Amino acid sequence: MFFAYGIDGQMLDALREAFVSQRERIVLVTGAYNLIWTHTNVRKTLEARLRKLRTDYLDVMLFLGVMDEQQFPAHVREELVRLRDEGKVRRIGLSTHDRKLAGRLASEGQFDTLMIRYNAAHRGAEIDIFPHLSAHDPAIISYTATRW
Repeated sequence: MFFAYGIDGQMLDALREAFVSQRERIVLVTGAYNLIWTHTNVRKTLEARLRKLRTDYLDVMLFLGVMDEQQFPAHVREELVRLRDEGKVRRIGLSTHDRKLAGRLASEGQFDTLMIRYNAAHRGAEIDIFPHLSAHDPAIISYTATRW
């Protein structure tokens, strides 16, 4: 799995070369940042990443940095779903610190991937998120898994 954002030219060249013969073996994850004070255009971000990476789809597209539900508005959710329906991304999701939101989204089943904080010091996901996973089985990516 390769999480692509802010990648340099050498990394881009290596990825492009790998795509030629191994694209189906590479899981490419990227995201659009939640720009709290400005409008985030998820489609524009995705299309720029596709051009830069010279690929016609991404495996996972996340909306990043969601601290509460107001930062994940309906138009962003709908655009992510449209991008998946169009085949530009295979899976969609978000990165959030809001465990209650992640738990509710897991139980609703609209999103395929949730990036959450979960580690030995922060185990709240065991109560707020994990019990809701079985209905739709979204993928879980844990950030800060080995630290704070």
